[in-house]
Amino acid sequence: MISSMTGYGRAENTVNGCTVVVEAKSLNNRYLEIYIRMPRKFTSFEEELESIAREELSRGKVNFIVSIEGLFRSMEELSINLPLAEQYMNAFKELEEKFNTNSNISPEHLLKVEDVFEWTMSEDNEEKLRKSIVKTFKNAVMMLKRHKREEGKNLIVDFRERLKKLSDALKNIKAAVKDRHIEDYDNLKKRIKKVLRDLERIDPERIEVEAAIMAEKFDVSEECVRLDSHIKMFRETLKSGDVVGRKLDFILQEMNREANTISSKSNNFQIAGEVVIIKEEIERIKEQLRNVE
Repeated sequence: MISSMTGYGRAENTVNGCTVVVEAKSLNNRYLEIYIRMPRKFTSFEEELESIAREELSRGKVNFIVSIEGLFRSMEELSINLPLAEQYMNAFKELEEKFNTNSNISPEHLLKVEDVFEWTMSEDNEEKLRKSIVKTFKNAVMMLKRHKREEGKNLIVDFRERLKKLSDALKNIKAAVKDRHIEDYDNLKKRIKKVLRDLERIDPERIEVEAAIMAEKFDVSEECVRLDSHIKMFRETLKSGDVVGRKLDFILQEMNREANTISSKSNNFQIAGEVVIIKEEIERIKEQLRNVE
């Protein structure tokens, strides 16, 4: 079953009074790009989390937001980076002197500055929280995949409807091709008659040879067979449980190639009209394929 590249997943887990919440949003992208936003204190886990995501996902631009509610309740000790705090205070004073202002800067202003104050927790609590983050992240990835599969079901319905229109148009082309030789033969005789008064003076076999040459020149039966084969392959690939976005894109390119060849070789109004229908449906499928993982 195919999956969409767009989707949403959310999971949460509580441990030691801390609730870990992970949200995942996936958008269309040619390759897999993963972005993880999480509290600075736990960015050391980011590589592990990205590895988990890459094992489960193959394409798309995926944004993960990891938040921890009640984090400070699990903290055990507050430390102050005094050298950094001193640098900030000196910088504030320099700005006051430079612009001749009195901002009444006090130590409490440093509360808004990152890295000056840092809460720490025991190794045991930190390891429990790490495991909670990893577990919640995995669950969010699974929820994202589930949503992407649901979206994929809707895409399959749309693809099958458009493939049906493609097949119907191709059947009409095949039917028109069967009568082409007789039609070309009659048209050739009409064109000759416009030029020559006495059509009976022309060798009938020569007319048949010329008609046969025309029939071969405008014959699109091989292209029809190949296009029909590509349509069947597209249908079969939709049933696959693998990641098939790139394969479907390749098949669609081949379908478009055959349609273009039929269009260039055909000088028949009916066939040309059916080719227009085929190319329109191919373009619509192409738009939808951008959503397939």
